[in-house]
Amino acid sequence: MSGAASVEALDDSVRRLADRLRSLGAPRLGRAPTSPPPGGAADVRSVADQAHALAGELAALDVGAARRSEATQPVVPVVPRLSDFAVGDQVAVCGASCLASVREVPSETLVWWSGQRLPLGPLVARLTQRARDLRLAV
Repeated sequence: MSGAASVEALDDSVRRLADRLRSLGAPRLGRAPTSPPPGGAADVRSVADQAHALAGELAALDVGAARRSEATQPVVPVVPRLSDFAVGDQVAVCGASCLASVREVPSETLVWWSGQRLPLGPLVARLTQRARDLRLAV
């Protein structure tokens, strides 16, 4: 899969997840997914919590890719935890910003992620899969 195809897959997965989250009611957002997505954080309890964690990862990749040439890892702003009803919008906004930062970056480019520099391609693939798995789990 090429870098452009990977970014388009991330775009599609994030948009579909955001739309799905926006369509869920409070009971569904507040409970655990029917099947926990693989790779999801073990301490995340609800669908909204998992989606919020994904929004934070999208924000981290956004900053890491945008400031990839910096000598030290840039500070990633914290995505505030708003109501469960806002999480679909948070995923959409963080996803759109992330996509704007990675769209023209070659997949083999090293970007900041969790204190180290890693190739962009596998990170995009990881977040694409996380968004897809969460959407299918709710």
